Amino acid sequence: SDDTQMTLAVARGLLRAPDAPLDVLMAHLAAEFVAWSQSPDNNRAPGSTCMTGCQALAAGTPWHRAGVAESKGCGANMRVAPVGLLYQHDHARLLEVAAAQSRLTHGHPTAVAASQATALAVALACQGESPGAIHAALLAQFARGDAALLAVLQRVPEVLHLPPAQVLCEGCLGEGWIAEEALAGALYCFWRGGTDFGATVLAAANTDGDSDSLACIAGE
Repeated sequence: SDDTQMTLAVARGLLRAPDAPLDVLMAHLAAEFVAWSQSPDNNRAPGSTCMTGCQALAAGTPWHRAGVAESKGCGANMRVAPVGLLYQHDHARLLEVAAAQSRLTHGHPTAVAASQATALAVALACQGESPGAIHAALLAQFARGDAALLAVLQRVPEVLHLPPAQVLCEGCLGEGWIAEEALAGALYCFWRGGTDFGATVLAAANTDGDSDSLACIAGE
């Protein structure tokens, strides 16, 4: 999917200069994003915001101004897993890079915060933390942060007893099209699935919403 392609682009960019100053690192990610956007392999219904950001980067717009300011789609947090993997033992750097890579395409504060939260969740999962512990850590990290992200995250434990059809929909955690709902829905699937990777991903994939992005984040 385009989610996988962009995740690989992030990984390649990070591996070029993982310890470089932020501007240098983002230049590498920007180059990978532009190359992806112009590749013939980019034929899997990429998000319009991601493409708009890549076009701005290709035109020479500085990385911190290339993102669509009003967009809080899930395109930034669907691809952020490599940040969580690489910087899992350095949360300050993780949060910095996760926010920056969001701004390449998605500039809305909620998109930026959801990118950070998703990367942090991946890092904590890599360290063996339980879904409940990850949830608690996200609430603590963003307690004074983005209100929209915090509100939907707080709902996750309340709906764990409900089936996905009643949760991954409008009126509950949402269909996953926007950043905070994609993270919350993926965390719900991960929490319910436990150690069963197949059950976790299938619960996310078999929905009427942004199923590929939900499954991408849940599987991370």
